[in-house]
Amino acid sequence: MAYTNFIPELWAEKVQRENEKMLVMAKLCNREWEGELKKKGDTVHILGIGSPTIGDYDGTAITGPEALTDTTIPLVINHAKYFNVLIDDIDKRQASPKDLMTQILAECSESLSAAEDLDIAKDVYKDVQSGQKIAVDSCTKENARSFLQKAKTKLYKAGVKQGSEIVAVVSPDYLEKIEQDVENLETDNMNTATNGFKGKTSGISIYLTNNIHTSSSKEIIYVMTKRAIAHANQINEVKAYSPEDLFADAVKGLNVYGSKLVRPKELVTLEVTAYA
Repeated sequence: MAYTNFIPELWAEKVQRENEKMLVMAKLCNREWEGELKKKGDTVHILGIGSPTIGDYDGTAITGPEALTDTTIPLVINHAKYFNVLIDDIDKRQASPKDLMTQILAECSESLSAAEDLDIAKDVYKDVQSGQKIAVDSCTKENARSFLQKAKTKLYKAGVKQGSEIVAVVSPDYLEKIEQDVENLETDNMNTATNGFKGKTSGISIYLTNNIHTSSSKEIIYVMTKRAIAHANQINEVKAYSPEDLFADAVKGLNVYGSKLVRPKELVTLEVTAYA
């Protein structure tokens, strides 16, 4: 048994890269604060200021300068998920013709990405305002598209600028109801297909995932801009070691991340009770 040729930094980069390929929800978030986190419990401060008051000028003296409200939001890295897999001989697996180590860690990355996407959906839902929720008692092929349009209209009324990209994260069941209306654009950008992109309908980019949050037996479909959610993640460490009392090697890895709904007016949920 040996892992003398195992380079932790190289494999951490590989796991991060594979993880990125499989993420859906996380890829639709604002992630400009990544690189500032190291471990679970770290806090990233998202700086912001409130909007100024606009006054009417009548040629006389104007009011004194206004102190803008500090709207800094803390993004807490509150999740740490790991894998820990047994491998009989790491050096041997790395040197195999099919590079089984890469395949093994790709499987680990897929499981990590699924957990991460689902945690984002769960965490964000806690902060969704009641006025941003649309009840869908029965979703059918006749009305599924119209509910997406209602969500888009609600976003525009809340101040989302026309021309902003609006995305919807849908389940396989919801996609089935709108598939005939979705303009398939995968031939224009095949890279997007790896992250769940299916095409567009009503000016909304449709992304498919199995990692859908449910609340009170309702399936939660997100319609939002890519600024609505802040997210940061990092494959903290990938390490090879020899478990005590076993004639084998093992590899373990840690993924830390956190999410926050930072622009609540730029996200609407469709809350689906049933499909028909």
